[in-house]
Amino acid sequence: MEEQPRLLAALDLDIELRIKRDDLYPMAGGGIKARKIEYIARDMIAHGQDVIVTNGGPQSNHARASAIVAAILGIKCHLVIVLEHGARYLDTGNILLMRLSGAEIEYCTKDQLATRMDCAMDTYRSKGHNPRYVWGGGHCLAGTVAFVDAALEAQEQCGDWIPDFLVTASATGSTQAGFAIGYARTPTRVIGISAARDKVRGSQIVRDCVSEYADHVLPVSGRVDIDFRDDWTEGGYERTSPQLLELIQGAARAGVFVDPTYSGKALNGLVNLVMRGEIPSGSKVLFWHTGGLMNLQASAFAGGMICL
Repeated sequence: MEEQPRLLAALDLDIELRIKRDDLYPMAGGGIKARKIEYIARDMIAHGQDVIVTNGGPQSNHARASAIVAAILGIKCHLVIVLEHGARYLDTGNILLMRLSGAEIEYCTKDQLATRMDCAMDTYRSKGHNPRYVWGGGHCLAGTVAFVDAALEAQEQCGDWIPDFLVTASATGSTQAGFAIGYARTPTRVIGISAARDKVRGSQIVRDCVSEYADHVLPVSGRVDIDFRDDWTEGGYERTSPQLLELIQGAARAGVFVDPTYSGKALNGLVNLVMRGEIPSGSKVLFWHTGGLMNLQASAFAGGMICL
């Protein structure tokens, strides 16, 4: 948990800011997906499962974390990586780590994904394995539980400093759901900044995660409000804009590195909410840094050559 006065000055924000550095989460390359896959792996071990079958894009933080955890545990990892026809992808960042970890990787288009995932599960079962089907992004009950616990961890770290707002990137839904549950008995307002989904669909998926937790883990004590914003998606997943890239560069010069897919969009949302007055001056704000350094290294900033 860090205070960042230089970032506040660089972004001209008149708020009390603390940053939860989940980009430094100490395993599997860091970030919120590392936190999620740790909980998923525990559940796999409890159920005697020995193969992770999951999916994502070539710069998926979840797929990277899955591959690394599988390597640490000495189990198999099968990744179905979704590509677009005709698009070119840098062989760096997360996809490089996936390959180096020894994961089995196959590529397909989005319309082939469900079939490829099912085929992989059938193949491993036929070979005597007990595979675990993990939805992209680690979207599952274990992922929600991870961030209920993370919310309690942050509250302990903050002590008497109780944030008025918690701002986080929101993608597959379980992260924001965990925060909504974990902060339900506090005055903290949790705001999820969408990486891609529209408000209607994104909000419903977060609600579904909350309901699943209440049905299978514990009833939720307190008021759960779902505030999901789709104002800063820049047109979709992995889409960006000159304004977003400028913000990322400004944050980097203050020593805070965010990426254009997740954490950068969340920081952009935070800045705009303050500018709009929805987060008033002087507010206590907890920004949850979800990670994404590998995404940044494979983004529009990458690809240049240096020579003498």
